[in-house]
Amino acid sequence: MALVHNKNHARSLIDAGYETREIDFQKLATLNKALKNIDTLVYVASKTYSVFDRVRELEKVLSAMQENHVANLVAMSFISLEDSAEAMGYLHGLNDDFSHLTGHEPESMEHFLARNYQTN
Repeated sequence: MALVHNKNHARSLIDAGYETREIDFQKLATLNKALKNIDTLVYVASKTYSVFDRVRELEKVLSAMQENHVANLVAMSFISLEDSAEAMGYLHGLNDDFSHLTGHEPESMEHFLARNYQTN
C-alpha cells in the first residue's frame, strides 16, 4: 500500500500493481481514510520550510494513527540548522506525546528493523 499526495505522480507504483491511496497530511479526514487497516506507517514528512508546520503535520498523523489503531510508525525527517535549537525543545515534547498516545517509546530505525524484520 502506498499513500501518495498525487496519484498522477505514483503512476509507476500503480502500473507495478501497488494499491495507492491519496493523502493530504494537512487534512485529518484524508489521513483517517488513508490509514484504515494499516498496520505500519512509514512516514516521510512533507517538504515544508517551517519546522512548526512539520510538527503540526506530525501531530495530525499521530492523531489519525491513534484513531485508526495503527500499531507501528517509522518516521523520517530532518531539521535545518537554522531551526534546530528552537525545534528540538518542541520535538522533545512530541516524544512525550508520542509515548502517551501510542504506549511506546520512540526507537531507532536499526532497533525497529532488527526487532520486526529479522532474517534467519
